[in-house]
Amino acid sequence: MSFQFPLNSLQRFVVVTLFITAGCASAKTTAQQPSGKMRPTDAELAASNAVNNQAALAAEASFFTEVQFKTGSSELTEASRRAIQNVLTESAKVGKIDDVKILAWSDEELPSAQRKTLPQAARNLADQRGDAIANYIDTLSFKMDDVDTYNMAKRSNFLQRWAKTEDARFKTAMLKAGLPTVTDDRQYPSKASKAVILVTLED
Repeated sequence: MSFQFPLNSLQRFVVVTLFITAGCASAKTTAQQPSGKMRPTDAELAASNAVNNQAALAAEASFFTEVQFKTGSSELTEASRRAIQNVLTESAKVGKIDDVKILAWSDEELPSAQRKTLPQAARNLADQRGDAIANYIDTLSFKMDDVDTYNMAKRSNFLQRWAKTEDARFKTAMLKAGLPTVTDDRQYPSKASKAVILVTLED
């Protein structure tokens, strides 16, 4: 199921959010939850969606989806593969895909001003997850100019923020929308163990 959202100056774009469960895609539930945790409330889902919307705005993306990884793993689940294929299929129905941007987290939230660096293992895991998604996209029959990955286990440095690089813009926009960091107490809208895939169409 998909939703249409007006995006201010990007009103001609459609943003599609595909939340996935362990077995199927659903607009009423969030990404699959680790065992032992309660399902998020509607307010928590809305908060997570708002963060993803801000990333889409920053990227001028037409479509996006979110997938979840098992703790410590970079292997895509069948549900994640379906979500990625679905968002690309929906995008291709609207126009020609220009590029895909992949924001990948480790099993921790984004680094904070107080804790600027995550362990190397966490940074490597985020890289591996981004690469796993990019490699899977390469196996599909969709044509696009670029597939770029962004490591959300790394904090943007001063130079990146000053130059307003894409990496810095995504992270800044999501933080302003309520994205938690490793030093925040709140759990939602948690992105730990997740990845957000943004799809941009040609003009």
